[in-house]
Formats: sequence, structure tokens, C-alpha cells
Amino acid sequence: MHKHSQYIFATILLIMIYDGKKASLILQDKLREHVVLLTQVPKLAVISISTHPSIASFIKIKRKFADAIGVNMKEYDFPESFGEENLIKEIQILINSNQFTGIIVQLPLPSSYNTQRILDTIPKKLDVDVLGKEALESFKANCNPIPPVAEAVAHILNYTNTDISNKKIVIIGNGKLVGSPVYTWFSHQNLRPDIVDINTNENLKLKLYKEADIVISGVGIPHHLKPEFFKRGVILIDAGTSEQLGVFTGDCDPTCADVASIITPVPGGVGPLTVAHLFKNVVDSVEK
Repeated sequence: MHKHSQYIFATILLIMIYDGKKASLILQDKLREHVVLLTQVPKLAVISISTHPSIASFIKIKRKFADAIGVNMKEYDFPESFGEENLIKEIQILINSNQFTGIIVQLPLPSSYNTQRILDTIPKKLDVDVLGKEALESFKANCNPIPPVAEAVAHILNYTNTDISNKKIVIIGNGKLVGSPVYTWFSHQNLRPDIVDINTNENLKLKLYKEADIVISGVGIPHHLKPEFFKRGVILIDAGTSEQLGVFTGDCDPTCADVASIITPVPGGVGPLTVAHLFKNVVDSVEK
């Protein structure tokens, strides 16, 4: 093969598999430089009810990022028996302490807990995950603050120089963690993506998939999206995470890379960037 042809082939492969881990490390360096210049050290409280091993692994990832950029992160872990009311009281104590520049609740919570009620306890100024009522209403009204997953999707589209105007965009799933905030972000760009969820007619769903230029999926069903669903050149942003036998997998079957022009792997795609933008919100909250 001609040397120039080899270079082009390598470049195409590089563009197809988006390296979210590398991008997050670049943002990590920028945040570290920013934190050094602040007059106040950012301090994040992470609250959890440890009912599943994956919760501890998610918190460990956050701890590593916090330490790398100089954010003071404090963990508050409680047993399931602690109870919803006690958890809300604990959050209010942390709020009233005025020690923290950000508070998050690591999800999922046990099914016996009213998750949204608990998240709504966190005021906008401390809600760096943008999951509580006050922060969400502000995001929907003026796109500020931005939920980390929506920032991660925007980052990927911007970094890959993707022109999103006049594109057919499909969001799979309308959950509060991925689908809903990503849809709201697109609406602030004057775009109205199609949403596919459990109620979407099967024929309509397949039609929307086949016409899509950009697909963002966040339903957490392992490898249920197949390459034959999509046209060649589609951009696939996989924000779905599920666990099988201790291994995290995404919504897209790995063979979708055969048809995609850009695809984000799981793990190593949207996830690391979401963590990075969570901490960007933590750092920004000091200045606000």
C-alpha cells in the first residue's frame, strides 16, 4: 500500500472511534490549571446508598478525577436502612454547613426511596449534576447550568467538527439522566430531535433509525442497536451503560463501527467526558 494511502486509512480509523478518555484527560489538565488560580478550593460532597458494587466503582472514578485536579471530595455512604427522611436531613445539614461548592447523590438509589424528591433537596447553586428541580428549571429556561452528560455530547459534536444543522437527529430513550437533558440541549440549539422510547411503534422506530444522521442512545440495553439499523456514515453517540458479568457495555453492538463515521465506545467514550464535565461544573460553581 502507498505510504499516503496508509496515512489516510489510519486517520479514518482515528475519527471513527472517539476517545473520550483522552479528551477527558485534556479537560482534566485545564481544570487543574484553573483550580490552582482559585482563591477557594472547590469541595464536593458525594452521597450514596451502597446497594451495588457498581456504585463504589463510579465513586472511585470521581475520587480519582477530584484528586487529579485538586478538588476536595468528601464521601458520605449510608446503608439502605438509613431511610429517605434521614437522607434528606443529612443533605440539608451539608447544605447548611456552607462547606461545599457542590453536592451530588450517586445514583441509583434503592427503589424504596423517592429519588426525585431527594434530588430536589439540592439547591441550584450546589446541584452540579443538574438533576434537582431548581437546576433543571434553570437549564430548560436558559441552558445554564448544563447537565454533565449534555455537555459531554456537545463536547463530542464540537470536537469532531460535526455540523448539527439540518441533520436528522434521533435520541433513544427519554430518561432524566441522558435522553431528556440531551433533548433540552438540542432544543437550545433550535433543533428538535426525534425521540424513540418504549412506546414508539416498531416500524416508525426502524424508519427513524435508518434516516438518522446522528443518534444518541442512553437506555442501558446491552448491544441492542445493530449496524443494519443505520445508514452508512451515521454518527453514533452511545451514552447507555449496563453491566454484564462485571463488564460495562453500551447500547451499540461493536459491529456498528462498520457503518458509523463516528462512534463512541463503552467504556471510554461518553462516560469519562461526563465525569470531566461534572467537575467542570464543580469548579465553575466556585466562581458563581
